[in-house]
Amino acid sequence: MTAELLRAFYDKLENIGMEKCIVDTGYKTPAIAKLLLDDGVKPVFPYKSPQTKRWLLQKV
Repeated sequence: MTAELLRAFYDKLENIGMEKCIVDTGYKTPAIAKLLLDDGVKPVFPYKSPQTKRWLLQKV
């Protein structure tokens, strides 16, 4: 769903000559990254920490 929403919005902005596109974590998908890279736009995604539970990382 997020890829379709971004695509509709991105089509409206396509001719303004973007060099970079800053997106939220919800839009951090391979399909969106490929869309931007194929069009010559550098995607800027936020860092997302691993979602592992702390007790899984502890030594037993």
